[in-house]
Amino acid sequence: MDARSNLFVIMKLALLSLTNKCDQKSSLLGESEARYYSVFKNKPSRLVHRMSSEPKTAPHRVALRRYWRHVLAVVIVLWGASWGFLAFAAPGIVRDVAVHWAENIGRKLEIGSVAIHPWTMSLELGGVRLRDKDGSTLFAAERIQLDAMPRALLIGHWHAELLALTRPEIDLTRAADGSWNWARLIKDASGPGPSSGSAPKVFLDWLSLSQGRLLFSDRQGNPDQTLDLQRINLNLHDLSTQAGEGGYTLTASMGDKTRFKWRGLLGLEPLASSGRISVSRLPVADIWDYLRPYLRLAPPSGELSLDLNYVFDLKGKQPRLTLSTLYGRIDALELRSPDGQSHLALGQLALEDGILDLQKHSLFFKRIHLSNGQVDALRDSTGQLNWLAALPAPTPAPTPTAAKSATPGWKVQINALRFDNWQWRLADQSRAQALELQSTIPFMSFGLRLGGRGELDVERVSANLANLTLAPRGQPAVLSVGHLGLDGASLSGRQIRGGQLTLQQPQLTLTRDTSGTLNVVSLLATPAGKSAGKRAAAPSVANKAASPWQITLPTLAMADGRLIWRDRKLARPVEVVLAPISGNLTPHSGDSLFDAALEVHAGSGQLNFTGQLDPASAGLQGQFTAQALPLAPLSPYLLSNTTLSMPNGKLSAKLDLRYAPAGWQVNGNAGIQDVLIREPGEQNPLLGWRALNLSGLKLAASPLAISVREVVLDRPVARLVLDQNRVSNLRRLFSGSPTQPAAAPASKAGSQSPLTFDARMIRVRNGDVDFADFGMKPAFATHVHGLSGTVSGISSKPGKRGAIALAGLVDQAGDVRVRGALAPLAVTDSADIQLVFRNIPLTSLNTYSENIAGWQIDDGRLSVELAYTLNQRKLNGDNRIVVDSIKLGPQVERPGISRLPLSLAVMVLEDSNNRIDLHLPVSGDLDDPKFSYGGVVWQAFVNVIQKVATAPFRALGSLLGLDGFDDVRFLAGEAAVAPPERQKLGQLAQMMSQRPQLRLNIAGTWDPAADRRQLARARVDRAILKAAGVALLADEPLPGIDVQDVETQQAIKTMFAERVGRLKLLARMVTGKSDPSFYEALRQEAIAAEKVDDADLLALANARAKGAQQYLTQTYPEVATRVTVNAPKTAQASADGVPLAIDLTTR
Repeated sequence: MDARSNLFVIMKLALLSLTNKCDQKSSLLGESEARYYSVFKNKPSRLVHRMSSEPKTAPHRVALRRYWRHVLAVVIVLWGASWGFLAFAAPGIVRDVAVHWAENIGRKLEIGSVAIHPWTMSLELGGVRLRDKDGSTLFAAERIQLDAMPRALLIGHWHAELLALTRPEIDLTRAADGSWNWARLIKDASGPGPSSGSAPKVFLDWLSLSQGRLLFSDRQGNPDQTLDLQRINLNLHDLSTQAGEGGYTLTASMGDKTRFKWRGLLGLEPLASSGRISVSRLPVADIWDYLRPYLRLAPPSGELSLDLNYVFDLKGKQPRLTLSTLYGRIDALELRSPDGQSHLALGQLALEDGILDLQKHSLFFKRIHLSNGQVDALRDSTGQLNWLAALPAPTPAPTPTAAKSATPGWKVQINALRFDNWQWRLADQSRAQALELQSTIPFMSFGLRLGGRGELDVERVSANLANLTLAPRGQPAVLSVGHLGLDGASLSGRQIRGGQLTLQQPQLTLTRDTSGTLNVVSLLATPAGKSAGKRAAAPSVANKAASPWQITLPTLAMADGRLIWRDRKLARPVEVVLAPISGNLTPHSGDSLFDAALEVHAGSGQLNFTGQLDPASAGLQGQFTAQALPLAPLSPYLLSNTTLSMPNGKLSAKLDLRYAPAGWQVNGNAGIQDVLIREPGEQNPLLGWRALNLSGLKLAASPLAISVREVVLDRPVARLVLDQNRVSNLRRLFSGSPTQPAAAPASKAGSQSPLTFDARMIRVRNGDVDFADFGMKPAFATHVHGLSGTVSGISSKPGKRGAIALAGLVDQAGDVRVRGALAPLAVTDSADIQLVFRNIPLTSLNTYSENIAGWQIDDGRLSVELAYTLNQRKLNGDNRIVVDSIKLGPQVERPGISRLPLSLAVMVLEDSNNRIDLHLPVSGDLDDPKFSYGGVVWQAFVNVIQKVATAPFRALGSLLGLDGFDDVRFLAGEAAVAPPERQKLGQLAQMMSQRPQLRLNIAGTWDPAADRRQLARARVDRAILKAAGVALLADEPLPGIDVQDVETQQAIKTMFAERVGRLKLLARMVTGKSDPSFYEALRQEAIAAEKVDDADLLALANARAKGAQQYLTQTYPEVATRVTVNAPKTAQASADGVPLAIDLTTR
């Protein structure tokens, strides 16, 4: 209730009392009026009490009424006079008194306007400015309003309903001598005498500061710096002070919830204060204007509570401020990033037992606890975090001189900084594909220490992260960790200790898309046309001189991990899951080594590694152990571009590994078991084995080399099939792309591979090979089993050849053997191979004999020896085919098949032991695109058969190694068998004796021209020799005629005279010259005149046949019954003579 209301109550009570209605009309009073009425009623003044005790006579009542009328009139007059005084005279007096007071203490006070409102008991001052002695402003305000309650003075209190300051400005300055301007003002205003009594109590219902400003300057400590706090808004209500033991107490309310309490001491010269301050539930938005220069964010929600002890004084050059036993709390804090796209929500931030020392630049908290938080951030396309825009622009780096003289920085120590129940999310738009990284933090705690020179120590790090995920926006996670724990990590100086790191349920999903790009590569890729980032600045001189970082990796423990590999580039997509994965990494004490262990499960298989890791040298050594790792999931890689499948297969290994940056080495044993490669729809596997074991395996890098002491291939199986078009299944299945032209052979210098290998011994045990040919009608099939042997000395060393020795069984009784040597890297340059098939049933080859030769075979055995050598891609082969006891069946009458004269060939080629033994030398050039080794061997065999039919003697000569054994020849005009021909006839008789099924038909032959001329020559020459007295022995060849001999010349004339005529001789002698040419001319004329008729030629032919028959039967009489002389026939003579007609037939 204000003063005006009090005055109205007093006047009303006075009127009621004058009319004797005070008791009857008490109900007419209001609440406050009733309170005054009770005072008057229960505690009347002595005068009223004395008057009421006297007899109440009529004159007395009249006098009393007159008295109260006078009193009321006086009060009304005084009341009106006081209002007029306050309204009109008092403002000028107040201004003059205030200005005069300021002048008395050496200051200057400016007041623009003064207004007093008696009805409201309020005072308004406008344009107030108080200046110091030097003219600087101490205090200024645009408007000051005070609504007072004067009645409180009656009980010794200062009480005001409202104190409002609009745009107040306070300048707090310490001069160079250390004195403060406000302290000097208070000292001058208080006077020299000590204050008497205690300060009055002050009650203020409402204090309002609007758009205030505080200027703080220290010309002694920092003359160039001024603290300017602007836009200060403050509202306090229920503000009170009271003196007590040890100082004052101030309590205030700010808004509906905020409470402020101060208890402490205050000294003015020098300015000093100490005490305890408590603030509760202060909206953070109310103080945000003071933080806006440091955090450019919109005012947040949330409430701040503080409770602290403080000590403040300005005795020295630097202000002294110490805060201790500092406890604080921010509840329900919410902030938004400058761009408004991210937010931070904090359930509670609690500060415990803090100490701040302004002089020492130190800040300490026993504990800071942030709980129930949630924060998200955005990294934009330029790579900047959106929250960083809230920080002010960085100040330029100080010059070296300024940096050296600068005040040391703050020392901050937080014994425990703890986060509980947090969630965070980072959206990254700087990559080609937007990413999201998020997790929850159930618990994280660490100690923090920041030195004055920027030294940072972080200790006792303990953290738990849950549900950590990295994923493309809107897609499943690529990386996730169910639980990540870190304990015991620290950072001290330039030393980092990793502590103990625990990963539970980590999962990494690697995917290769149809273009062959890994998902992790695409995730980290930057957008097209954008650089990867700014180049790192060159290290400063200080950084170069600083000691290197010492990093101790954490002890790592991983459990229940999972690795998923997906490959969509292949025609058959692959998905491999390795789970669970567990492992640990434990550092050694005193060195940089770590003990490492890894255990990976893949289906029913398992992979283990135990060893040591040296991060300092990037070295690794240990032992890998694989147990039954399934290979079926990897079959699309091994069988790409095919329809084959590998439903099983297991890998086992025990390997020692040594790795260093200079190279690596692997030693041990390995094996692949139970491999079966199948074709769609086929029951039997195409390829497989029970076990492929490698012993003494060595792999090394720099240079890359592979060495195996022994390879054992146990029970391999293979199936080779030719389809109806005679195309092999291997060619069909593995021809994933159109056949490319064969590349030209590389030079020796360019053909050497950087990979070197050496296999000491390869063993094959109990192999099975099935062969089928569906291009034959009927189809052909055979089975090679029990294939065993060795391949030794396989090496990539130049010039070294490996040896091959394999043997197996064919069907029931046949066998196959492979022997030889080859150079693995240059097979076509150096190879010597022998392939032997023995005792193969010919009946199993009926398909080929029917389709290729046109015959069915009822019985017989086949042995084949294929021997070839390769030298610089040139092939030379010596092949042998042996057929035992062949028995031909009927000829096959089928359209579209070729026929060979096998019946005759068998009769000719088969010896007395029912064996056909053929040698088929072949040769060729591997660079010839039409070259085929199988085709060359087959063509050689076909040629032999065809020669038997067309030229049996030439075929036999080829078998016996005799050149020209294709016929028996006689000199023209002669019937004598020359010695070379005798030898041929003897060998022919020998072969016939060994082949009783053969018959020989011979016939004498003549050449009408050559034999006729030679018979005439022989008759003339014999007559010449007879005339010369030369006698010839039986079978003696006819000698030549020497026309230069005188006796022979005389014999020529005798012969000419007898056979041509003496007259002609005389005529020739008269006209010719007597020289050798003359006698040769006589001889030739006699030969031309000699007459040889057909009977002579027939006789010559028969004589030739008889002579040949005689020589055939002389040595081998048993063939006489199988030699028949047929009628003579004409023949064409050659330079070698006239051939005898010979024909081989069968019985």
